[in-house]
Amino acid sequence: MDLSRNDALPYYNIFVENIKYDTNIEYRACLQTLCNLRFPEGDFPEDIPPEYRNEMSYDIDNMTLALDFVYKKTKTHPLFQKLYSLGAAKFFTDDDTVGLAIMFSFDYLKYFHPCFTYFLKNPDEFNENIDIYKNLLEELAK
Repeated sequence: MDLSRNDALPYYNIFVENIKYDTNIEYRACLQTLCNLRFPEGDFPEDIPPEYRNEMSYDIDNMTLALDFVYKKTKTHPLFQKLYSLGAAKFFTDDDTVGLAIMFSFDYLKYFHPCFTYFLKNPDEFNENIDIYKNLLEELAK
């Protein structure tokens, strides 16, 4: 799949090579970068922690665009269908879009992002034997 910077960037930043986070604040920063989320400054009381300010100004529009972009690119691929099924099962459903949302959660985003970007850049080489896919499956099995 030949992707230029302009193909994905408005929706999902596939050109971020490595994402790393250990805290909720770091995770939110990664999510903001990957999904081009805007968090406008609001008129919040001074005693409101930054994390809550972030939640109150959540950019649902850009998050929806990012999720839709990822789902459109992956929904028919059997390996992603498996990931979405396993993710959805964590919430006792078989809805693939729920499974996709789970892939963007704190526990799985750092494993899902490499799979998705590898798939976009190397669709013919993406298979169940690559380490990044196996790592995500292992995490989902926990």
